[in-house]
Amino acid sequence: MSGAILVTGATGFVGRAVIAALADGDRPVVALVRRFVDDLPAGVIQRRTAAIETLDQDGWLTALDGIGTVIHLAAIAHIGPDVTDDHYDSVNHRAVAGLGDAARIAGVKRIVFLSSIRAQCGPSAPDVQTEASAPRPTDAYGRAKLAGEQALAASDVPYVTLRPVLIVGNAPKGNLRLLARLARLPLPLPLAGLAARRSMVSLDDVVALTIRAIDDPAMAGQVLILADGAALTIGEIVAALRRGSGRAPMLFALPETLLRLPFRMIGRDDLWQRIGGALVARSEGLAALGIPAPSGLRARLERLLRPPGR
Repeated sequence: MSGAILVTGATGFVGRAVIAALADGDRPVVALVRRFVDDLPAGVIQRRTAAIETLDQDGWLTALDGIGTVIHLAAIAHIGPDVTDDHYDSVNHRAVAGLGDAARIAGVKRIVFLSSIRAQCGPSAPDVQTEASAPRPTDAYGRAKLAGEQALAASDVPYVTLRPVLIVGNAPKGNLRLLARLARLPLPLPLAGLAARRSMVSLDDVVALTIRAIDDPAMAGQVLILADGAALTIGEIVAALRRGSGRAPMLFALPETLLRLPFRMIGRDDLWQRIGGALVARSEGLAALGIPAPSGLRARLERLLRPPGR
């Protein structure tokens, strides 16, 4: 099984899509799981292990036996007050450092690490974010992701770090799930006047670029933003979701100050920043390598709420 591809976080949102895409390839695929599951593609090898934040060097070396490449997707993606700063750091930083150290000893040829745009900025940002932007994470999640990136870079294992913005795929979570709920309401929504734009990226594009990063020599040692070339307003996102379900956009304008007021009244201006604040990112690193920027966002949004069979 020499040269196999190990995928951590294999049963997660991105992991399942990556596993499905790899399963038709000619290299063995190993899913690192905490418990065996029966719904991964045929031929995928499941390797059971303890939680990654509990693995010592021997535990990682056992997990890496026969592995040539690691796609590291396992992480705490949820952002909220119920997750402690130390838990973010243990999973999103220290476990990455442990993986890097063990991978060097095991002779792993490359680690593809799925980080996050939050490693370089907060839930909103006044300037367009590129790979040249100085990293300024604003919360424990982002700081742990950045520390994980830095630990991997210091491990002397060949790597590619990917920083996706909000990923659009089936079973949406977080902010996108909230927008999908709004789009399903049979009511006009006061979102047409919001001018702030948000960058997002299709899950299909994230999977394609993750798999490309396994072998592309130009991507080695790079930290790359993954963002669709089109940044959309909240109104445009909801309109796309509604079009996909065969409905009219039904949007009208209200002043932003009125829409923001309820969030301020309950002390959740941070939530407003995640929804109504601007966060535009540009994949200049991909452009410099001659790799086209992701471009499947609008189509993916329109498919998200489309009834089966349409």
